[in-house]
Amino acid sequence: MSNEPDFTLHAWIDESIHAAAGYIVAATIAEPVACEGHRVAVRAAAPSPRRRMHWREEEDKDRLRIAEALGQLDVAHTIVIATPIDPRKPERARRKCLEQLFLELEGLGVTRAWLETRTDALNRRDLFLVDALRGAGTLTGSLHVDFGDPNVEPMLWIPDAIAGAFGAARRGNPVWRDALAVHIDVIQIDL
Repeated sequence: MSNEPDFTLHAWIDESIHAAAGYIVAATIAEPVACEGHRVAVRAAAPSPRRRMHWREEEDKDRLRIAEALGQLDVAHTIVIATPIDPRKPERARRKCLEQLFLELEGLGVTRAWLETRTDALNRRDLFLVDALRGAGTLTGSLHVDFGDPNVEPMLWIPDAIAGAFGAARRGNPVWRDALAVHIDVIQIDL
């Protein structure tokens, strides 16, 4: 008999920073058993099969096609937005967003979360935050946080696009967010 639950949720996390829109951290939440199909769909939506999809590098026509494709996936999204951003302290905004997001994910029953990898030093900062939240009793420890490489893991492309589309909407261009045609839980944090 296995100790593994019959139903699990995992999350993939990325951010987008916009002076006018805020520091946006997006999480895409999915059942791991369905993710291979999501990966196939995301790769098919990418403008080039030879490179990863990255929202800020895509052309507008490709962004629309990508948003429409992502709207067809059976995933959930949660976004945490911190405003206003102090351009000298973006890591503070990130920490505040991640703290709130990790609480939300744990509350939803997410057991594993992958942040898009950054430098070793910045990754250690993120893990230090997780350890501090556990030490304070804010997180119970049921959420395991790790890092993923978007050049290898297409599931990280989804929150990148969600954060980018939502950032554009907050700056007055809602076309891509509207094309997603999905519900996105949004949490606002005032810095």
